[in-house]
Amino acid sequence: MAATQDRLGKYEIRGTLGRGAMGTVLDGLDPVIERRVAIKTIPLAAEGEAAVEALARFRREAQAAGRLQHANLVAIYDYGETDTLAYIVMEHIDGPTLKSELGAQRRFTTDEIVHIMDGLLAGLAYCHERGVVHRDIKPANIMLTRDGDVKITDFGIARLESSQMTQVGTVMGTPAYMSPEQIMGQTVDFRTDLYSAGVVLYELLTGERPYDGSVSSILHKALHTEALPPSSLSVTAPRGLDCVVAQAMAKRPDERWSSARSFAHAIREAIAAPAPAAAEATLIVSAAARPGPAPSPRAAASPAAASAPPLASKPARLVPVIAAATGLLVLAGGGLFVLQRHTLAPAPRTLPPPPLPPAAAPSPQAVAPPAPLAKPAPAAPAIPPAEAAASLAGPIVSASPCTFAAARATASGVAVSGLSGRDAALRAALTDKLPGVALDWSVTAVPATYCGLLDTLRASTVPGELGLTLRGGQTVLTSGQLIMPQLRVPNTPSHVILDYFSNDGSLSHLYPRPGDRRAALSPGTLLSVGDKGAKAAQFPVAPPFGTDLILAIASPQELFARLRPADSDTVAAYLPALRRALEAAAARGGVTVQVMAVETRQR
Repeated sequence: MAATQDRLGKYEIRGTLGRGAMGTVLDGLDPVIERRVAIKTIPLAAEGEAAVEALARFRREAQAAGRLQHANLVAIYDYGETDTLAYIVMEHIDGPTLKSELGAQRRFTTDEIVHIMDGLLAGLAYCHERGVVHRDIKPANIMLTRDGDVKITDFGIARLESSQMTQVGTVMGTPAYMSPEQIMGQTVDFRTDLYSAGVVLYELLTGERPYDGSVSSILHKALHTEALPPSSLSVTAPRGLDCVVAQAMAKRPDERWSSARSFAHAIREAIAAPAPAAAEATLIVSAAARPGPAPSPRAAASPAAASAPPLASKPARLVPVIAAATGLLVLAGGGLFVLQRHTLAPAPRTLPPPPLPPAAAPSPQAVAPPAPLAKPAPAAPAIPPAEAAASLAGPIVSASPCTFAAARATASGVAVSGLSGRDAALRAALTDKLPGVALDWSVTAVPATYCGLLDTLRASTVPGELGLTLRGGQTVLTSGQLIMPQLRVPNTPSHVILDYFSNDGSLSHLYPRPGDRRAALSPGTLLSVGDKGAKAAQFPVAPPFGTDLILAIASPQELFARLRPADSDTVAAYLPALRRALEAAAARGGVTVQVMAVETRQR
């Protein structure tokens, strides 16, 4: 088929709907039946293993979505290739993504949340019963029509039951929504979609993701920590959903809901249940909503699964539930919810006591004047414990733009250390969110020139410790002095990178340079750069003077397959490549990053 500026095959091209890293989505028209369509394209001109892999996944997206026809899935109409690109013709959705709605700070009502989750889980149930696992459920892949209906899109990394394309050990997905088994590169089944749907439900309830921060921080939290109950973050989040979300996001797949249908049923039942008393909260779970052994994707099509209540397509009229206390402490295990060592059961219904007979009115002489009430003293603001304060400070620090810093608990409060181009705004935000908490402030203010670097590092890593210093512990250098950084290699063999960012926007790679040994350095090695040795590269301080940065990175594997140009690399070219390399290294684990500021002055 031929492609022109205004035509692709038989389809008329009317404009562009969006662009992404891999391709473009066009606004098209099928002139034969006068149907508006969206046409997703990727170029075929690229070469190499990555391009071949991208094309294979693109074809598989068409194959996976093309075999599915459901009201809650974006329909696929056609697939084609030209000499220069491949394209998928799909249903045009006249509406936003859930990501854009959440990004605009839209807060959804309880009815709207139930409706969105019903549509999402109905579409997933249909996919799972036909052997398709989406593997990338997230707000960006959930579209909302003008009528508010839900459409799941982007099956680019979906797994088909009959496909062997994805092998164990391959990590694909979006970190904030990936299940633990997906993070570890293990074989996944339909329950990974249920985990991701649980994260979406959490975000709908609270406006926040359960785990946030840099990529490595998100992955660590998803594997080793439990998310706060939604009702502890939002007063409008029904407390009955805390347990439902916790089970969907269980670390072990066999502790999650047994199907998308049972997950949806549990949501509706938790919403419809009476709100528990604040002092003695009891979750009421029917037998139909309790978890059972996880079936295979095909098992949902069995008579037992077919008897599960159908998923609603429109929001039901629900009783609003307002949380009155903090979240429930829930332990999911053995297929039963346990609260305070008691099996959960419906609370006994009790009748109100009979009314007491009216008391005789006292004589006027017996009535004493009321004693004056003492004015209560204003309550002092509660100061959270150090650990709790640090857990609140962490997301604020990690989400702060133009900042590469970390927060940790101390005996008296919270210590914050790192670098920031907006340190005053960051400190104000922490003071506002943590009133009365003592802040041990060790954040170095740096010019906004470095925002690109700091945001690149923040998106992929967290600050680490490599013992990075200048020779003699200096932090101020004058013109003509040699820049001689040194660092201590971690306790595992590591490849090290040392970069120097100048305040004028220039960049130099101090190590490795042409001729340097590129093998991993031994654990504990003290690496010194810029010595006065005859063969050593030297880096004297020169104008312009001001605040410069030294970046040190240690990783088990080399970040770059080829050595970056030592003195001709540019920040604009380096930062995108660095970000991709750090994300890949963080996913494998073990990358450590440290940045230090250096003041340079005229002698």
